[in-house]
Amino acid sequence: MMVIPAFVILLILLTVIFRKVRGCFKAETTSDIVVSNQDEEINVENIGQEEPRTMVTSRFDVFLSFRGKDTRNGFTDHLYEGLQSRYVNTFRDSEGLKKGEKIEQLLGYIENSKVCIPVISEGYAHSKWCLKELAKMMECKKKIIPVFFKVNISDVKNQSGSFASGFEKHESKGKVKQEELIKWREALIEVGNISGFTLKDTN
Repeated sequence: MMVIPAFVILLILLTVIFRKVRGCFKAETTSDIVVSNQDEEINVENIGQEEPRTMVTSRFDVFLSFRGKDTRNGFTDHLYEGLQSRYVNTFRDSEGLKKGEKIEQLLGYIENSKVCIPVISEGYAHSKWCLKELAKMMECKKKIIPVFFKVNISDVKNQSGSFASGFEKHESKGKVKQEELIKWREALIEVGNISGFTLKDTN
């Protein structure tokens, strides 16, 4: 049995994500009715041969949401740089940026992005920023391409494992209203039911 190096798996995953993002853009320009989050086969024959898009209806093509401590300087950096190099205007949130910007601005970026890519990692539920972003994506009915980074999808949907401890942390601090906690839980259930990509190991 041939063992495929982890970096090759990562490269394949990045390529597939890019094609799916471009597929969303193509669907948006050819039809007023777009069915999102479905496992449709994408025609990739003309990928890389399209003329540059001149009509820009939103500030960002893609909003990339992730827990910095888990995936920065690794997967999300490669994903961001890969999309940018292919002229996909991508917003990458980070802990440093969050400290200097109001949450309303970040949520506004989600509203004005065509596609959202939440990278769901082990510590994702420990960040109230990430959970706020995910809930906003669901509220706006955005096209979502989730990446499950070294986590079990069942833990995401059931809020078990590290996701349970994340909510315990928020509840113990008492700074988050119960109704918002419910929204966050519902968002995790929803994203867990969306067909996305699973990355088990990049080492």
